[in-house]
Amino acid sequence: MIHVLERETALERMVRALKPGGWLVIEDFDSASIQPDADVNRFETPLPTGEAVRKYLTRNQDGYYGRRLHGRFRALGLEQISAEGRMVMFDRGNGGADLMRVNFDQIGVDLIAAGLITQRQLDEDIARLTEEEFAMPSPVMWSVIGRKPRRR
Repeated sequence: MIHVLERETALERMVRALKPGGWLVIEDFDSASIQPDADVNRFETPLPTGEAVRKYLTRNQDGYYGRRLHGRFRALGLEQISAEGRMVMFDRGNGGADLMRVNFDQIGVDLIAAGLITQRQLDEDIARLTEEEFAMPSPVMWSVIGRKPRRR
């Protein structure tokens, strides 16, 4: 849903399309709530390119949308709602650093063109991803489940 421009309309349509007693499950990211903070964990590595990616990808998106889904399900009348967030600490050992590198490689030119980073920052951050001490919290993946009330 984070990439759907008309998220609210799409969500409302999904809820309307549910049969009474039907379940809706949406998993979506919250890329805004948790940012790397070396004061909390000295190994967390804030990267200018990581912040530029977040800004670039959320220009037309709500970085908190996954987190907002619980409230949206309630507001749309769903019941038996549960919401669970999951995140990992990205590092070299779990593939998180590799995923970030791929993202940086894919949109680095766009980030530079948008004036969010310089080529030098991009190159330095890609190099940091290979360092043994690199760590960064992943976005939170929210899994939200709700049920349309049965007809009474």
